[in-house]
Amino acid sequence: MHGYDFDMMPGWGGMWFGPVVMFLIFVALVVVVVWLFRAAAGSGSSSRGGAVIRNSNAREVLDERYAKGEIDDEEYQRRRSAIES
Repeated sequence: MHGYDFDMMPGWGGMWFGPVVMFLIFVALVVVVVWLFRAAAGSGSSSRGGAVIRNSNAREVLDERYAKGEIDDEEYQRRRSAIES
C-alpha cells in the first residue's frame, strides 16, 4: 500500500514523456540554427550556378598552386582542361 503505484501516473506513460519531448525540441532547435547558418552563408553566392562557382574556385586554387611552383606546366594544363570540361 505504501509503495509506488504505477496506475497513478498521468498522461501517456508518465515521467519519460517529458524528457523525450524536451530532447526533440532541442534537436529541432539545433536543426533550425544549422539551416539558418547555411542559408545565410550561401546567400552571397546564389546569383551564380553551383557548377560555375565550383569550377572558378578550383581554377583559382589551381592558378595559386601553379604560381607557387607546386605543379609544373604539364600538370597545370592537364588539370585545367579537366576543370573546364
